[in-house]
Amino acid sequence: MRPWPLAFAFAACSASAPTQRPVKAPVVAQAAPRADLCPLALDGALLEVKDVEQGVALEFTSYADVSELRRRVRLLADIRHADARRRFVEDVEGGARIVFPAEYKVQVAALAKRMDTGSCPTSLPTVPDEQVVVFR
Repeated sequence: MRPWPLAFAFAACSASAPTQRPVKAPVVAQAAPRADLCPLALDGALLEVKDVEQGVALEFTSYADVSELRRRVRLLADIRHADARRRFVEDVEGGARIVFPAEYKVQVAALAKRMDTGSCPTSLPTVPDEQVVVFR
């Protein structure tokens, strides 16, 4: 007589409540800012705040990899999710710039100053007087 198959069959059909896995809270996906995506992290990258006809601009230039700089500026600007009346990106000689309406001048200047000290924004201002979050 083999007790094993019967024991397994009994265990499989037992009336005990099925064990439930603990329910985990959903994880909120956040795009973690990465320093290697910051335009100023590239060798030879420079930043200037410029008054332009359309408002005020963060102008990034480089003597090195201009195409990579432009790619990073576009990622930073996140134009796909930006209101076109709030900002846009255009190429300039040796780089690219993000253009904001003139009423953003204070935030843009403060952002540029913080970027020059090694910080990089996780977002750009979407309304005048908005506080911009940066990371190092």
